[in-house]
Amino acid sequence: MSKQTDEIAALRKRIEELEAKAKPLPWRVWRSLLQRLCGRVESYLLRCCEANGLLADDGERQCRATLASGINAGMGRPYHDIKAEWD
Repeated sequence: MSKQTDEIAALRKRIEELEAKAKPLPWRVWRSLLQRLCGRVESYLLRCCEANGLLADDGERQCRATLASGINAGMGRPYHDIKAEWD
């Protein structure tokens, strides 16, 4: 009986270790996808600035700073019907 108990305890420990290592993986994937998406959104909006003349008027540096500020502000205050996991 002691051998079986030891085997079960060892298996349980391995499962717990696996869970602990796997838990952050979805967040890492999500963070990577979100960074790529924000980059694409910023590139698209920068092309819009070029099309409407803002890029020529204000310059790329100012346009990028304004876009980054808006994206960061939006991420800090998500759309009202999107609930955070901790809500």
